[in-house]
Amino acid sequence: MSVILGFRKQVQKLYARFSLQVTIILRFILGLIVFQLINSNLGFMEQFSTPIVSFGLAAVLAFFPLMMMALAASVLIILHFYALAMPVMAVTLLIFIILYCVYFRFTPGKSWLILLVPLAFQFQVPFVIPIAFGLMGAPVMILPIISGTFVYNLLYYVKTTDAVYYAEDVQGMVDVVVDFTTAIFYNQEMWMIAGILSLVLLIVYAFRTRSFNHSWKVAYIVGAFFAVLFLVAGDYVFELEMSLTAIVLDGVLAIFVGLLLELLFLRVDYSKTEYLQFSDNDYYYYVKAIPRYLVKEAQPDGSLEEMDEIDESWQDEERRLDQILERQSAQFETGGEDLGQTMVIDAAQAHQLAVAHQKSGDGNRQARKRPPTNKPKGNQRPKASGNRPSGKLGDRPSDRSANSGKPRPKKQNRHPKQGKQAELLEGQTDNILLTRSLNEELGLNKDNKR
Repeated sequence: MSVILGFRKQVQKLYARFSLQVTIILRFILGLIVFQLINSNLGFMEQFSTPIVSFGLAAVLAFFPLMMMALAASVLIILHFYALAMPVMAVTLLIFIILYCVYFRFTPGKSWLILLVPLAFQFQVPFVIPIAFGLMGAPVMILPIISGTFVYNLLYYVKTTDAVYYAEDVQGMVDVVVDFTTAIFYNQEMWMIAGILSLVLLIVYAFRTRSFNHSWKVAYIVGAFFAVLFLVAGDYVFELEMSLTAIVLDGVLAIFVGLLLELLFLRVDYSKTEYLQFSDNDYYYYVKAIPRYLVKEAQPDGSLEEMDEIDESWQDEERRLDQILERQSAQFETGGEDLGQTMVIDAAQAHQLAVAHQKSGDGNRQARKRPPTNKPKGNQRPKASGNRPSGKLGDRPSDRSANSGKPRPKKQNRHPKQGKQAELLEGQTDNILLTRSLNEELGLNKDNKR
């Protein structure tokens, strides 16, 4: 398991480094296969049946979303059917419009799935589709399965049939449309296979979402078993004369694909499963905790470090953040002057510095106030003195006594946020990451430098 997960991590790093190039190459390969299969199986329009056209379409559409590739494949099929017969082209165009309206309504952004289903039928591995979709998707994936099965059988029928679609008059065109539509929609083999694949997908999804151990393994093994069983039974009922060996090999390949998907996307250690139970005022909670696999990676100093192989991206960011915090904490402890854009301080120390800064600001404001004067009580006038008081008009005792009954206006706090410093830092127990603007606002750097 460690070797597989280590190899997966190396592939992930390689893909993260060249993700754009790899995505374009994969789209090109998929497009080349799709367009070449359409041209080789139909080939009614000779201008588009050459490998150069397939290569050019795949090269251009590799730079666009896969939805454009699906639409281009549909247009290519319509052009081939146009060269075959106008009624066939009209029926196919109407069917494609209905399919895409329903398909994009319920499964937006997954247009590439409808390309994989005909490819799976072409390579005679249809069981891979419900196993993969059931493990990685949801029951709504039934729509691409049915749509892809219908499109493949449509192409297969046109390719293998000996019917004549040419009509000289309107009545002949109507007869062609009726015969073609009836042959497509009353194909019992097509509906049987679409039903079997849909049912297998639901079985895989039902087992995969259960809470017992090894649910993924049970899901794709049971799904492959029922797929083989249902198809053999359908072959016997409808007398399709399918190869039993090919059916069994398809089931085995589906199990292998399920195992590969489990290794890539699940990777949990069922041997260390834990069960938790707790409650609150409203509910009882029963929790099943399954740890992920940990692999040991060699460090430069020769030691081994356990690493989780699930979410390497956020773990790399967390590790990088820890290194930054340790470096800044060391600079702060040694009294470094330049701490960069951020600094790490202890919560208790930040609280003490904020309160001290607030008190020092209040003391400085009180020191700048005028000294108190002996104000007369009530309406009592001050006693006249022999010497006339000197100074400005506002400093005379008579002028001050005239305004003694009015309340002195309070000074507005020039720093309204200073009163909330203690409240802001109250109750913090861990280290706090403060930006330079907050440091200047709280005055923590100034107090530290003092």
